Amino acid sequence: MLLSLILTCMVICYSMPIFLIYSNFNENLSISSVICTTNNNDIKFYMFMMGIFTILYEIKRNNIFSLCYIILLLIGICGVLNYDESNNLHIIFSLIVFLSILAFMHNFNSICNSHITNLLYYIQIVIGLLLLVFYNFNIFYLEVLALLNFAIFYFYLHFNL
Repeated sequence: MLLSLILTCMVICYSMPIFLIYSNFNENLSISSVICTTNNNDIKFYMFMMGIFTILYEIKRNNIFSLCYIILLLIGICGVLNYDESNNLHIIFSLIVFLSILAFMHNFNSICNSHITNLLYYIQIVIGLLLLVFYNFNIFYLEVLALLNFAIFYFYLHFNL
């Protein structure tokens, strides 16, 4: 029950940045370009709140590896939010975000070893490869797909572990 309440708070907090990014999309080439071209203080606030709830969730889940990967993910998100996409640090933090998500998914895929976690994990790898190949093009929808895939994976874990 407590995990479900924390997850609900995470979703509520994450909904605001999604709405703000969607509202300011304007044919930008990436999620980062939306974040970097708008006043992102509201996004930072809601991501901070989502981060608190996510850490609480992972502490309650009691898996040290998932907690470490989530903390690394949150550090990456902070970097992405605080450095313009023209800065090389932004790219490094973006890689930290993607690799921490992949490590998190690998960790739980090894634990669950279900067809669904396998499928979602390999979809994430394919999306990651596509992001690398098409990095200089419009990757907005690939990034959205990667985040959506991770969200599905996270919800699957919540309801099946």
